[in-house]
Amino acid sequence: MGRMNGVEPVAQVFLGAGVTTAFHPFSYTKTLVQLGYEPLPPVPTTNIFGKKVLAYPNVFQYLGHIRKVDGFVGMYRGLFPRLICGAVGSFVTNSCQVKLRTCKCLSTGKEGAEGEDTEEEEEEEEDGMKKMLKQTTVEMLSRCAGVIASHPFHVIMVRSMAQFVGRETAYDTVLSSVREIYNKDGVLGFFVAIVPRLVCEVLTVWLANLMAYTLNEYVVPLTEGVDTRHYTSALCSLAVTQVTYPLNLIANIMAVNNSGLAAGSAPHMDNYGDWMGCCRELTRQHQLKRGSSLFWRYYKGPVITLTDGGLMPMYQ
Repeated sequence: MGRMNGVEPVAQVFLGAGVTTAFHPFSYTKTLVQLGYEPLPPVPTTNIFGKKVLAYPNVFQYLGHIRKVDGFVGMYRGLFPRLICGAVGSFVTNSCQVKLRTCKCLSTGKEGAEGEDTEEEEEEEEDGMKKMLKQTTVEMLSRCAGVIASHPFHVIMVRSMAQFVGRETAYDTVLSSVREIYNKDGVLGFFVAIVPRLVCEVLTVWLANLMAYTLNEYVVPLTEGVDTRHYTSALCSLAVTQVTYPLNLIANIMAVNNSGLAAGSAPHMDNYGDWMGCCRELTRQHQLKRGSSLFWRYYKGPVITLTDGGLMPMYQ
């Protein structure tokens, strides 16, 4: 039994690595879009309401451009640091969860002797709420620890991908990336843009768990033989991820901003003083959802209406 407990996390790591590798080209494309790099011009189309708009090419056309420039292997730029980031993050998160669950103040085991009768249903609801709060606290602390431990590799991953814009080579390997970051910004350079990632984790965990608990307790009916709570939690996590998406966007942008890479400098990117300034500027430009959709990517800049009714971007 103990052997199985040791093998299962390892199997999960390898399974996660396989899935990550398979879908990495799409994540790579999404990261470049988040950084604001659009090598292909927007083209005229219509939205779901039949209105004429401009839209950027979808993810497959973007990937086609990357493959044309860098070949098939080029579509996997940044994969190695991403795998390290995921492995380190998962290991630290799981280890912290095991340790924290042994803490008496965060234990979710029933207090008191077995067979003690509760006086009212309100006490049971309070115990359920207390258990959820403890579980959420453990999950939040564990995931934040995972983010902190893996963040240096996240920075390396994003900058490695961003090299596609300016054709730099400083972040081609993990060792050269470590040397470049340390020589430029010291130890703190490995933790640039970590604040929005931590805020994102905290908000995601608490909002998703509170929403799932509320739905499971007061909305979703209990079905005999079918545990619907796992589906509720998954749906709540998916919904909350859409809400906290701008924080992930800001984190990736700030990981590259003022790094010396072309992707993080003018004219490709504005100079942001901090992540809050980046948030304000993206809000002003209506770009907080940039990269969230890889198929319906509408151009949000100023346009010129032609005499035939067609559209073209004002700045090309």
